[in-house]
Amino acid sequence: MTENIPAAIGLPIALDLSGGLTPVLALAIPSTVQRSELDEFIARHGFVPRQQTAQAHASRTRWALEPDGRLTVTFNTEERRARFQMPNEPEIQAWAAFAIARGGTVGIMILPEMDAPTAAAVALRTRMGSGEYWLLSAGLDI
Repeated sequence: MTENIPAAIGLPIALDLSGGLTPVLALAIPSTVQRSELDEFIARHGFVPRQQTAQAHASRTRWALEPDGRLTVTFNTEERRARFQMPNEPEIQAWAAFAIARGGTVGIMILPEMDAPTAAAVALRTRMGSGEYWLLSAGLDI
């Protein structure tokens, strides 16, 4: 389920960012999404491009594991709120446990023009020069 967010496919993964494995929710954006819609979402929520480091203290984005096991990411701004949800599945539970064990801060990654996302495709995109992405830090909503 999405609310005020471009169409996206979520992949809960771990990537080697900043010298260690980091829990990341990769949001693959299909090529059918208008670039202007994606750019507006990226700017409104303070995502940074691949050459920069996302700062957790600067983010108003939070993630939570709902009582029924769904993963919810809430993007908060003064203008409006946006949400992304993933259903209760074993990989969500494992990812959330890993994220909590790592302190609760996760990366939210936007990957434009990715129609058939896989964990391997996301990993290739994060290699230097392999394509654009944006990153945002999100804290655990307790």
